[in-house]
Amino acid sequence: MSGLLIGVGLVGCGGAEKTPAPTNPAVGHRAGAGGLTNAGSSGRELGSAAGSASGAGSPALEMPDTVANRLSPSALITGVCDVLRLAPNPETCVGVDDLVACSAAKCNVDACVATCQDELACGFAAADHCKLVETCPRSAECLACMTELQVCTFVLAHCGELVTCSTPTQGGACQKLEACCRTQKQPQACLGLTRTLGMVRGDAECEAVIRDPKFRQVYANDPPCTFD
Repeated sequence: MSGLLIGVGLVGCGGAEKTPAPTNPAVGHRAGAGGLTNAGSSGRELGSAAGSASGAGSPALEMPDTVANRLSPSALITGVCDVLRLAPNPETCVGVDDLVACSAAKCNVDACVATCQDELACGFAAADHCKLVETCPRSAECLACMTELQVCTFVLAHCGELVTCSTPTQGGACQKLEACCRTQKQPQACLGLTRTLGMVRGDAECEAVIRDPKFRQVYANDPPCTFD
């Protein structure tokens, strides 16, 4: 089952921690309103800056034109990569810009972009910019900031519901999950996560969640839900 749900695994805890590094001027302090850059221009600029720092004369890395490589710094920090990783076909997802704008309005995106400048430079230097959340080392300060930001974005502000990569069916597993969440004494976390999961992965993933005992224990046990 996806880490998006259990333990708020979408917060980007992949990658080793590192000691804080000096500020990297390759990444600006402003997050920007859009989730997608203009054909990856930000990625090219940051990748070029990182490449020049690693040694003069190094050949420029050719960036594939994928949805991941069109993401803005704010989108990488906000957790869009985790959503794309869950999607059956990331190129069909719509609403990424809306998710990032929602997060910028309701959560502290700019602060994380400023805190994670070296981490962003690492991500934009990779052929797949989403490697930032998988392999780029992160300082304790950046990791803490991303965790707080993504909990705000997906659990508290429900911004993840604005991205659509799949359409749940009427009366299907995702609607059953949402009905379960509404019966809980504290429904908001359950609703935020299951709605996002349904819009990104669809009923097959919601069915897997229903069968997951950890989900039931954490999100659907007060009172216990039945799905028969």
